Amino acid sequence: MCKERYSKKFFEEARISAFTDEEKAAYEDSLKVLRDNQNIVDTAHSEGRTERERASR
Repeated sequence: MCKERYSKKFFEEARISAFTDEEKAAYEDSLKVLRDNQNIVDTAHSEGRTERERASR
């Protein structure tokens, strides 16, 4: 199981390393968007928990 995960990661990194400069820039931009969106969701969940805790007092 662990070997399979590392193999997938290795091949994904090899695929990305073969990108052109333009493809790498687009890939990095898409990662930024994904991370920003995940941070928005995480913050909303955290703030929701905080509001629920305040409301239950």
